[in-house]
Amino acid sequence: MSTTRTCDRSAWLAGGLGIAALIAKIGHWRAIKEGARDAPTLERAIGVPEYANEGVRPPGMTVARARLFDVGHSHGTFLTDEFGFVLARRNAVALRLAALTAGFVVPAAWIVSGATNAPVAWLAAIVCLAGLLAERWLFFAEAQHTVRLYHGAPRT
Repeated sequence: MSTTRTCDRSAWLAGGLGIAALIAKIGHWRAIKEGARDAPTLERAIGVPEYANEGVRPPGMTVARARLFDVGHSHGTFLTDEFGFVLARRNAVALRLAALTAGFVVPAAWIVSGATNAPVAWLAAIVCLAGLLAERWLFFAEAQHTVRLYHGAPRT
């Protein structure tokens, strides 16, 4: 078997895995967006029962409304800082675009180009890793942390 044939198979395998990962990532982002309406509320977090008769109230409505008397602090805490990630949520679209471009488009362009020299390969790998790290940070920043409910957030 020739080296060229092995490289072609590796490129097709890498491209296929990249496309599968891209489809999974876009599906995950869509699921986050669609799941926002079912996000936990303070009432669900403390166990207030939901209406049994769905015809009376919209699905997911609870029989009572809960509210915090005091969030227990007057400024940010470790929990609000670590589980809030306001900056990432505000810039989510830009971070997603950067993650898609650096993590998927640049490696795909390198694979399609057929370049085999080491500097280009290293550059594509480093850019890809930077994009994937941005995506991982965004993944944790967009997580729905229930602890935020106990610090004043109406929904997670």
